[in-house]
Amino acid sequence: MASQVTESRAVELRRFRNYALFWIAILVLYFVGADFLIGQTKTDPAWAAPVLMLLMGCILLAAIWHAAAIVSMSLKGLL
Repeated sequence: MASQVTESRAVELRRFRNYALFWIAILVLYFVGADFLIGQTKTDPAWAAPVLMLLMGCILLAAIWHAAAIVSMSLKGLL
């Protein structure tokens, strides 16, 4: 019985980790892609700063959300 509980927790944690990594990777790729696009079009970085700051904020928010979810799962005994 304990093995089944451990297995279900491991599956849930893997699923959670995979979702989080997927979305964080997408946000980072947007940031890198925007930087590449700015470089290729020779746009002044000051003009692109608001978009880059928004993307950086999204990445930071995703990282904080992931950390908070891990803490929440730890406190509920899911880890």
